[in-house]
Amino acid sequence: MSSLAGLVNYSDDEGSSSSGDEAPVDILQNIKKTKTESQPKRPEATAPIPQPVKPTLPSKVLAPPSASTATMLEHNKRLMAALAAKPIPGVENWGIPDEPDTTCDAERQERISHFLSLRASGHRLNDHLQHNKAFRNPRIYTKLVEFSEVDETGSNFGKQDFDPHGFPADMYIDGILETQRKLAEEKATQQQNRTSVNFVPQQQPTQQQSAAMAQAMATAAKVASRIAKPPSQDNVVVPEKRRNKWDDDQHLSKR
Repeated sequence: MSSLAGLVNYSDDEGSSSSGDEAPVDILQNIKKTKTESQPKRPEATAPIPQPVKPTLPSKVLAPPSASTATMLEHNKRLMAALAAKPIPGVENWGIPDEPDTTCDAERQERISHFLSLRASGHRLNDHLQHNKAFRNPRIYTKLVEFSEVDETGSNFGKQDFDPHGFPADMYIDGILETQRKLAEEKATQQQNRTSVNFVPQQQPTQQQSAAMAQAMATAAKVASRIAKPPSQDNVVVPEKRRNKWDDDQHLSKR
């Protein structure tokens, strides 16, 4: 019984200790709740009210064009006037017709739309021709120019100002080669028809020329004698041959 009483007492103590531990936890929770309730709530953020847009004055007032700007504009006007084509007498707007009022042909409009779509997609006709094997022949360029009747040396200026076709034919490469060929044929014909050779008679040298020639001959003879004369054997110094270990071994083997 005493043992059972001890067990009962132990169980009672255990329960009392657990209830004692739970009490501080409840107290702490109550303290936290009171703190949170006592703290004032922050006001919620309100959306800003849009203000009416007021007209603003420009920060910088555009200044009138300066003298340099006016000079540049005047220069551009004169340049455009100089580069503009001269009007054709009796022809309005250089023969360029006005924009037609009728509708465009459907087939032509379709072709134009097709080429515009190709251009928008990044397709270039020049790139296609450059990568085509049939157009890699350098001679095809000349054929294309002849077929299209393109004047490569033409000009938009008047002939009185600049005429690229005003040069004579003998100034071009074909004319120059033809002139050289004719001169060579004439020279060959003259050499074949020549029957005698005219020799120029020898002229007698003057006294100064004779003295200069004699001095030059004497100097040349001195130089030739120095070159032809071998050095004496007494003055020749023969360098001593350097001996190595192979020479020493050969000398010992002979002994």
